[in-house]
Amino acid sequence: MKKMMIAICDDDKYVHYLLQEAICYFMNKHEIEYEVVIYSLGKELISEVERFDLIFLDIVLPDFDGYEIEKWIREKNKACKIIIMSASGRRKEAFHINVFRFIEKPIKIGMLEEALQALKLTALGKELIKLYENRRIMEVRQNEIYYIEAYDSSTEFVVSGRKLRRDISLKSLTNILDKRIFIQINRKQMVNGLFITEYKDGILYIDNCEFRVSRRRKREVEQFLKEFKKHDR
Repeated sequence: MKKMMIAICDDDKYVHYLLQEAICYFMNKHEIEYEVVIYSLGKELISEVERFDLIFLDIVLPDFDGYEIEKWIREKNKACKIIIMSASGRRKEAFHINVFRFIEKPIKIGMLEEALQALKLTALGKELIKLYENRRIMEVRQNEIYYIEAYDSSTEFVVSGRKLRRDISLKSLTNILDKRIFIQINRKQMVNGLFITEYKDGILYIDNCEFRVSRRRKREVEQFLKEFKKHDR
């Protein structure tokens, strides 16, 4: 895995210290190579924004509004994750522009750790897979697929409420999909561990839907869930 480049753009030196300490602890714990670069002004960040995988961005800066900078980031580095920080109560505005997370000030370590953990999980299943919607080819990241169901004529992929298709067997899919997040639970269904909300007595729950694990696969699924939790710590 390449080194993760992280920027902190805030004019408060205590925030610099707090974030660096939390990032250092988390990255070392999970053995992730990283580098942190500090900026106090928005114009400094804008000139180098292409470098970064993750940016912690204060809304209120001496030279720019944070949301103005966010637009610059989106134009120059669409893949970058942005975590907005603010004490001004502009949470709705943050999610309207689809930032990765919003952290209120004063910053709580628990919220920061949750954001970093969520970022870590996005690294799973990043590979693209070609699917079809009304004969139109679409490329979808594997980690966006909730679950997969095989029918006689084709296989259906549920992605954020949409149903896409492809003529491929579940057996063939096991050689394509990221085995760290996907598991076949019965003869006709595979699920994505990222979206499992509960497992009890042989039944999985995803997005308010119930999925029954076959007896033959129960032990394998339970072992998968134990291994998956290692990624989720």
